[in-house]
Amino acid sequence: MKRLFGTLIGYRIEVVSASNVNYEGIRGVVIDETRNTILVKGNDNRIYRIIKKGCVFKLYHPNGEEYILNGGDLVGDIIRRVIEV
Repeated sequence: MKRLFGTLIGYRIEVVSASNVNYEGIRGVVIDETRNTILVKGNDNRIYRIIKKGCVFKLYHPNGEEYILNGGDLVGDIIRRVIEV
């Protein structure tokens, strides 16, 4: 199991599933993150604010690996967050 620390800013992500179906399929780069949301610049150059809770994300790491992240696990203080994948 690997651990990811801190912010998601700069990572490419995709919304795999969401309680709000309008979020599903959004792909792009995380440009900002708050306690409860992420701001994504989509591949279509639109900006999306996505509520973390209720979403499942696929994170594309620069080393080529892909990780599935439960949005509920991402809620909280960014500085103190440790994500186990």
